[in-house]
Amino acid sequence: MTVPTPTGPRVGTPAAGRLRAIEVGAGILLALEAVLVAVALGDLGSRLSLPIVAGFPTAPGAVADRVVVAALDPGIAALVLLVLGAVSRLAVVPRRAFERHTAALGAGRRGRRLLEYGFASAITLFVVARLNGIADVTSLVPLYAITNGVVLLALLPQRGEPGVGRSRSPLMVAAALGIVPWGVVAFQEVGGMIAGSAAPPLVVALTLATLAAALTTAVLHWREVGAGVAPVDDAAGGGGRAAAGVAGQRRYVVVTTVATSVFAWLIVALVAAA
Repeated sequence: MTVPTPTGPRVGTPAAGRLRAIEVGAGILLALEAVLVAVALGDLGSRLSLPIVAGFPTAPGAVADRVVVAALDPGIAALVLLVLGAVSRLAVVPRRAFERHTAALGAGRRGRRLLEYGFASAITLFVVARLNGIADVTSLVPLYAITNGVVLLALLPQRGEPGVGRSRSPLMVAAALGIVPWGVVAFQEVGGMIAGSAAPPLVVALTLATLAAALTTAVLHWREVGAGVAPVDDAAGGGGRAAAGVAGQRRYVVVTTVATSVFAWLIVALVAAA
C-alpha cells in the first residue's frame, strides 16, 4: 500500500499566512532587540566578564592549581541568541524557503527547529550555569553537551516511514537526561544559599525564567509528537500531522521569542547592576 506524502499548508492559505506572519514578526522583533541590546550594552560603558577556570595538578594526586582559561561575556551571548533567532525566523520568509519549511512540518520533520533550539538552549544553559557560580570548564562543557544532546534526541522519533513521529521513547530518555544539567544548576544555587553566598535576585530570576521556558518548550513538543499520530491530512493543512506540525511551529516561535527576549533584557539588567 502506498503511503501518501504529507504536505504542509500551501502558500496563500490562512494557516500558511498565520505562520508566515508570526515568523516574520518574530524575526523583525528579535533583530530590533539585537540592535537595542547592543546599544544598551554600549551605553553602559562596562562589560560583565566571567572567568572560566581549569585545574591542572602539578603532581599525581596533588591539589590542582586553578588557572583562568577563558572568559564569558553574557552580553555577547545574549546578542548571539537574538541574532540566531532573527536569522532563523527570517530565513524561511522567501517563498521557496517557506514552501520547503511547511512541507517539512507537514511531514512531521522538525530537524531544522531542533538544531536551532539545541544550539540556543545549550548556550543559555551555559550562561545560566556560569552566572550561578559554576566556573570550571570541565563542568561547563559537559553541561553544554548534555543540553544540546537532549534536544537532538528529539530528532529520533521522526526517523522512518510510515508512522513519522509516533514514538515518544526517545523523548522520555531526553526528559530523564535533561534533568541532569538543571539539577546541577539547582544544586549550585541551593548550596550557595546554605553557604550564605546566594545568587543575586536577577540571577535567580534569570534561572527560573529559563527553566520555565525550557519546560514549556518540552511539553509543547511532547504534545505535538503525540498529535502527529493522526491520519495524514490534505495539502491545505486541515488536521492531523500537518496541522500539528504547523501549529507546533507557531507555538515554538512564540515561546522561544518571548524567552530569548526576557533572557536578553535580564542580561542587560545584570550588566547594569554589576
